[in-house]
Amino acid sequence: MGRVSGLWAASFWSIVSLNLPLQANQPNTEVFINACMIWIFVIFLGAGEQPVGYLKALWLGALAALATLFKHHAFLPFAGISVMYVIGTADGKRYRGRRFFGVLTAFGVILISWLVVGGYFWLNGRFGDFYDAVFRHNMSHAGDPIKNLIDSLEPERMAFMFAAILPSGLAIMAYFAGMLRRQVYPFMLMIGLVIGTDLAVASTKWWFPHYFQLWLPGLCVMLGWSYVLLVDMFGGRTRLRRLLPAIGIGCIVLPVLANQLLMYRLSPEQWLIRKYGVPAHYYVKQAEEINRILKPQESFYHFGDEVGLYYVSKRRPPVGVFWYYPLFMGPLMESLSKQAIGDLERSKPDMVVTVRGDNLWRYTPRWNENPIIIWCEKNYVPFPDNGRREYYMLFARRGSELEKRVFSIGGQRVW
Repeated sequence: MGRVSGLWAASFWSIVSLNLPLQANQPNTEVFINACMIWIFVIFLGAGEQPVGYLKALWLGALAALATLFKHHAFLPFAGISVMYVIGTADGKRYRGRRFFGVLTAFGVILISWLVVGGYFWLNGRFGDFYDAVFRHNMSHAGDPIKNLIDSLEPERMAFMFAAILPSGLAIMAYFAGMLRRQVYPFMLMIGLVIGTDLAVASTKWWFPHYFQLWLPGLCVMLGWSYVLLVDMFGGRTRLRRLLPAIGIGCIVLPVLANQLLMYRLSPEQWLIRKYGVPAHYYVKQAEEINRILKPQESFYHFGDEVGLYYVSKRRPPVGVFWYYPLFMGPLMESLSKQAIGDLERSKPDMVVTVRGDNLWRYTPRWNENPIIIWCEKNYVPFPDNGRREYYMLFARRGSELEKRVFSIGGQRVW
């Protein structure tokens, strides 16, 4: 489609890749997956309907393997592009067998890469941990993919999906200009990428905003193509007709840019609240209070999901399981709870920090039956001034120096 198309695509990528509503300003795994996916698309596009060749097939496999190591479902966009590449058009059917062999080679690289990673953990005697973390937990977290795909067809989710990929509407309009120019093959690859991306986003039960970052490679490329194809559609006979494609693309890009520029007016604290909600605002202040209470050699354990408490307070976590959701749900609940209690028994943190009971109950029913909660009940007492804290509660280890500093007499249990 030429350099102009690429410049439009790169410009839109630069703008939207920092978009706050998409949580695109932080290094989620989607950032790295997208980098792999766009180069996969470039290699397939550059090959045309010719075989990719052995070396490029290896590169395709390496990029796809790297993407799937970040998230398993990154395989779906790669598979979608691969299927369309193998099918090709009627003009390129004589190379179909060789194209299939190239894709098969790439799939082989993916398989070998996963075997190497699994083999590494097996040789180190940790394959069970690898399998639990990468497969058992992730399958439980994602849920039933078939049910998820059916649920994705609900009206509110379809509306959300439409809003997320609205810029592609212009590319679909420009499709007809592409057909007139016989640009069928690039659109076949794009259709494969779009279908694969849709399946990847919809295959999980959690529709977090950053999941929609997977749409960025396809949307940005389609936007760039749209400009070139609309130029062909309108022609350049008059000044207005020459400007129409840029005006059309600008109507999509400028509102996104304006929204992004407005975000830069927010303070870091406001940005944090916009992205993660009000509770994120509390953990920064709570980390500062923790540092005021604890001596440098003392430690704390946070039973919750605001692991940023460790980062802001610059204190090492005393357990290996930072996030508390796997301790309440999923196939690893029992084993991880035992592991966490073992870590707590060895490290004996001076303080336990948890969200208030009403907030905890909202997200984790029957939380007070969890083994870690029961262990904390036996070994920790609540701070007497917990009532003044809006979101967190603090607890001191029985018999610790912290308890002596904070309590004159043991506090009343409020767990």
